[in-house]
Amino acid sequence: MIAMTGNGKQEMREMDKKEGTKRNSAPYELSEQQFEDESSVLNYYRNLLRLREENPEIVKGVVSCMKDIADQHVSIMIKTWHNSRILIVMNGSAQKRRVVLPKKDYGYERMKGTLSTSGEEAVLEDEMLTIPEYGIVVLK
Repeated sequence: MIAMTGNGKQEMREMDKKEGTKRNSAPYELSEQQFEDESSVLNYYRNLLRLREENPEIVKGVVSCMKDIADQHVSIMIKTWHNSRILIVMNGSAQKRRVVLPKKDYGYERMKGTLSTSGEEAVLEDEMLTIPEYGIVVLK
């Protein structure tokens, strides 16, 4: 939690004593179905963590935003860290979006990763990027 001190263990034990509960196990069980379903919340977070590990600019980079995007549902964030720059392209709509991103204007070479709620992959063909609904794409 943001702006809180302590590791939470003591506080949780005190709450458990008051409530008479135990927190020794997860509140739900991970099923094989969650591991196999590409669009499960579990796999979304696993893919998100992988994307963060592969692109340290996401966590450590300085942010700037691109404002001249033709599609109001698509936003682009630029993150720079140690002379390395990535573009994070986000589709905020419930529909697949297509945007043209000229490489000379945006300074990227290839797609580094993609994340979506549907499990569908983004596609980059030449300079045309197709982003699934509520999708996120990292370009570098």
